Amino acid sequence: MAKDEKDYVKLPGRAFFLFGAKRLWQGPDHLLWVESLMGQEHYRRFYYKDIQAVVLQRTKTHHYWSALWAIPVLLFGIAVLLSATTPYVSGFLTLFFLACLALNLILGPACVVYLQTAVQMQLVPLGRLKTAQRVMDRLRERIEQEQGRLDVSAGPARPAGAD
Repeated sequence: MAKDEKDYVKLPGRAFFLFGAKRLWQGPDHLLWVESLMGQEHYRRFYYKDIQAVVLQRTKTHHYWSALWAIPVLLFGIAVLLSATTPYVSGFLTLFFLACLALNLILGPACVVYLQTAVQMQLVPLGRLKTAQRVMDRLRERIEQEQGRLDVSAGPARPAGAD
């Protein structure tokens, strides 16, 4: 019996590290966090009804990568200008690092995203602000379907006896 709807939808964004990767999948009633490590996979589920907060924080990683790519552009660019012969190698390297710098600038600011439940706060591999905002919009819809819409007009909650 074939289903018309997929069980899981791959969300944008992923984190690569030395021997593996991390991905986030959207299920019918939960998020599935998959960590692949040297041929093994580890799974964590975050049910929409249990998610208390999704925290997005911009980082300066974008600036560090820009500086990392700009320094070789400058060094190899100077080598191209000062070269008496045809600077094929340094010219190629200048263009390569310039393309890396341009790609970093096009991808935009970096961020970290955390999912908070009653038990844990988990770092989610999204990386860039544009990607994180797209994912958070999708999550907001699903969380509001499970938990109901938050009424922000009522103001902040006050502890009992705080008057």
